[in-house]
Amino acid sequence: MLGDDAQRHAFVTAVRGNVLWPHDVEALIDMVTQQEVAVADDASAQIAEAGPDYFDNARRLYTDDFKGWTRALGLATGRKGARLFMPLRSALTGETHGPELAPLVQLMGAERAFVRLEYARRLASGR
Repeated sequence: MLGDDAQRHAFVTAVRGNVLWPHDVEALIDMVTQQEVAVADDASAQIAEAGPDYFDNARRLYTDDFKGWTRALGLATGRKGARLFMPLRSALTGETHGPELAPLVQLMGAERAFVRLEYARRLASGR
């Protein structure tokens, strides 16, 4: 699940503001540890609006430096603010709301992020 003490501490720090009940934690753990996530309807709409090119760019430009990645993605797509971050959050977490995205992406790692971005690209292209 969440391997070492440092990962568990990073997880708790990232999600503590989004947990009201113990069962809330399960969905958040899945969000960072599972290969795929279920995509909510509102998140699916965000993905479709962004289009497949957005997710091609997100994969191509991916780096472990979240700020650098999103800056480069914004420049490549001409998006900023919610138009930049909402499709990314939707693709990576399956939700349009939740904990801060940067620490979640760090916890999920590049492999999971790539799988989710590719899935979003396919959703956005109607496949």
